Amino acid sequence: MRLARPLIASLLIVGLSTSAFAGDLKDSIDRAAQQETAPSGSIKMSKGYLISGASLFVAGMTMTVYGFLHTNGGEFTSGEVSKETSVVAPAVHGRSSPTAT
Repeated sequence: MRLARPLIASLLIVGLSTSAFAGDLKDSIDRAAQQETAPSGSIKMSKGYLISGASLFVAGMTMTVYGFLHTNGGEFTSGEVSKETSVVAPAVHGRSSPTAT
C-alpha cells in the first residue's frame, strides 16, 4: 500500500500534464494535416495479383460451399433429426444398464 499511493499519484500527475506538452491544439491539427501523405487516387494493382487473388477466393468459396452441401452420411441433411431417438449404451464391465430388465 505504501508503494501504491505514490505510484497512482505519479500516474495521475503525468497523465494530466501530458496535454501541456502537446502545445496548441490548432497548431497540432495544422501540422498533422500538412504531414498527411495519403494518395488521393485509386490504388494500382498488378493484373497478375488481381487474377490470382480472385481465383483463389473463388476456389476457396467453391470448396466451402461444396463441403457444406456434401456432408458425410447425409442422414442429417433431410431435417429428420427431431424424429430420431437416443440409443442406450451397452452394459459396461458386466453391470447391466439402468434400463435393462
